[in-house]
Amino acid sequence: MKIFKLTSILVALSTIAFISSCDKDDETPSAPAPTSYNFANASYSGQTDRIYMLKELETYLKTVSDGAVIDAAVAKAMYANEGYTWTSEYFVINGQPTKQLKNKTASNDQANIEALIDQLAILSANVVSDDDAFVESIFGTFGITTCSDAIDYLATSYGYSTAQSCTWDGSPMYNFGGMTMGDYCQASCNPYATSLTGNYMFDENGFEPVQLIVKGIMGSCFYYQGTSVYLGDDKMNVANDVDALTGDTEYTDMQHHFDESFGYLGAPTDMSIANPDGGNYWGKYAKKTTGGGLSTIDNLMQDGFIAGRYAINNMDYDARDQAISTIRSEWEMIPVASALYYLNASAAAITDDAVRNHALSEAIAFMSALKWNSASTVITNQSQVDDMIAMLGDDLNSITTTMIANTRDALAAAYGITNASDY
Repeated sequence: MKIFKLTSILVALSTIAFISSCDKDDETPSAPAPTSYNFANASYSGQTDRIYMLKELETYLKTVSDGAVIDAAVAKAMYANEGYTWTSEYFVINGQPTKQLKNKTASNDQANIEALIDQLAILSANVVSDDDAFVESIFGTFGITTCSDAIDYLATSYGYSTAQSCTWDGSPMYNFGGMTMGDYCQASCNPYATSLTGNYMFDENGFEPVQLIVKGIMGSCFYYQGTSVYLGDDKMNVANDVDALTGDTEYTDMQHHFDESFGYLGAPTDMSIANPDGGNYWGKYAKKTTGGGLSTIDNLMQDGFIAGRYAINNMDYDARDQAISTIRSEWEMIPVASALYYLNASAAAITDDAVRNHALSEAIAFMSALKWNSASTVITNQSQVDDMIAMLGDDLNSITTTMIANTRDALAAAYGITNASDY
C-alpha cells in the first residue's frame, strides 16, 4: 500500500512537471530590447512639428543680424501659432501645423518669453550704426578708419569731449555738408543706442534676447514637457492594454505619452556617444556632455528611452519607472554640460565683447532651463538657479573672469562635477 501511494505521488509530480514544462514551451518569449527607438508604433509627430516651429521662429528672430526689424506681433503669432502661415520646407511638405509652442510652455514662463520678444522688437527698431566709410574718407590719411578712432583722436589732439566731437561739423578744416560727426557716428555718439556687436544684438547690459528666447523655449517648453509632464503620473497612469492593439501602428495612451517625451528631446532614434550628431535642440546639445567624459547620451537613450518604451510594451512598470528616473537625471546633464561649455567659452573670449556676451547669454539660458525638471534631486527650488545666475551680475559688459569661474564652479559642484574646465 505504501509503495502504491509513493508511486502515485511520483507519477503525479511527473505529470505536473511535464504540464508545467509544456506551458513554458508554449509561452511566446518577449522580443529582445532594440538598440534604437525604432518602435513600429512610435508616434510623436506633434513634438517634431514644434521643433520645426521653433526652428522657423529662431530663423526669423536672427534676421536682426542682417539689420531687420522684428515685428513682435509676428513673432508672438508664431509662438502661439495664431494667424501665421509657416513657410519652411518642413511645413511645405507636411502641411500647416495645428500645434503651438506657447500652450506647452510652463504657464509661469510664457509672459517672460513674450516680454523678451517685445524687447527684441524694440531693440531692432532702434538700431543705429557708424558710417566708418565716411570717417575713413576724411581721416584716412591719419590712419583713422572708424568713428571711435575719430572721437579718440579729437579728444587727444584737441581736448574735445565726446559731446563736442559728436556735434562737430568739420569746420574749419572740413565741410560735412551741414551734417555733424554725430550724424555719421550714431552708434559711437549715443551710448544708449542699440547697435549690432559682431552681428549679435544685445541690450544695454549685454544680454542677447534671441538666445534667451530660443533657449528659453527649449527649457520651459521642450525640457519641461519632456521631463515633468509626459513622464509624470497624469500621463503615465493611463491605459496600456497592449494585448488589445490590432495593428502595427496602433498604440496605447501610455506608449504615446512616452513617445511624446522622446519627441521633445529632438534626438535621432539611434543617437549614441559613437553617433551623437543629427539632432535638434536638446538632441543637438547632448553632444556637449561628451566633452566632460559623461556617458549621458548612451544612458539616456539605452537605459532611459529605449528601455522604458520596451518596458511599457511588456507592461513591466517597475522597469518603466526606473527608466523614467534615468531619463530625468540624464537629460538634466545636457543643460548642465551646455552651460559649463558656454561659461568656459565666455571666459576664453573675455576681451571680445560680442563673443563673450553671446556665450554668456547661452550659458544663462541653459542654466535657466534647470528650473523646469520637477523631479530633479539637485534643483529642488527655482531660486537655486536664480542665485547661480546672479553670480554673473546684471551687466555682462563689466563681467570678470573670476565671476565667470565662480559661477561655473558653483554649477559644477552642485552636480558633483570635478572637471568643469574640460567642458
